[in-house]
Amino acid sequence: MNTGIGKIVAQRLHAHVSALDRVDATLAAGLQEAERVTGIPHPERYNVARFEPGTSQVGLLQYRGFSDDPFPALNESWRFDLTTGEVSCRTYQDSLYPPILHRKELPLPEDHLPRAEYAALTEAVEAIGLFDYP
Repeated sequence: MNTGIGKIVAQRLHAHVSALDRVDATLAAGLQEAERVTGIPHPERYNVARFEPGTSQVGLLQYRGFSDDPFPALNESWRFDLTTGEVSCRTYQDSLYPPILHRKELPLPEDHLPRAEYAALTEAVEAIGLFDYP
């Protein structure tokens, strides 16, 4: 799935809410249905959407301090199955080791203003080997 936007992790497309107007019509329709069924609006409750190709699942992810934190922690994750209507939620609010978002420029559209700043941070931490041994 190459949409030209977003970050691909384990064949899943992660797109920041500022890029959602650029996803294709099928993904947009799935996202709209996920929002309707879960009652989770953006950007109040999620700031990254996750699309899982080959499945009917859409994820709504909320990273604390996405704009301010260089490596924001995942606060809450909702998963919606378009086929079954099943909804699940996982919270990381009390987790000692919540998942963090690195290379946070990738879910953003290329013309997003702080994208260059985030990319520079990624380049700097890669240069010192921070991502060499996850």
